[in-house]
Amino acid sequence: MRVHFDVSDPAANVKTLRYRFGPVAEACRIAWTLSEASTSPRTLIMVSKFGHCLNDLLLRRRTGALNIEIPAIVSNHRDFESLTETYGVEGHAISIHHSSLPGFKGARPYEQAYARGVKLLDGNRTVAFR
Repeated sequence: MRVHFDVSDPAANVKTLRYRFGPVAEACRIAWTLSEASTSPRTLIMVSKFGHCLNDLLLRRRTGALNIEIPAIVSNHRDFESLTETYGVEGHAISIHHSSLPGFKGARPYEQAYARGVKLLDGNRTVAFR
């Protein structure tokens, strides 16, 4: 979750806010970060077959309402590749189909495949998971 808020106290800076909120976050077991709104975090977007959220994120980025850097958009299909290119973001389609995984016992076969260095072909390039 991303929350944006303004602080009216001129003495409150990011360092002070981190110090004051730290004990609360620790008591509630919250994993959190606090950064100034002027920072532009690198954000990987993963998209499914429904593109309305992708379009919203890309539009907000273009208009400045969402200050993020999008190095790539990852999907298991190429349906929205032209949309991402319209916004100047390179789209990658990487699919790990279950039929390409060896028969791993137990849960999390994708993680087990990653741990063993599974490599897949994606178009003209090899995608290595290690």
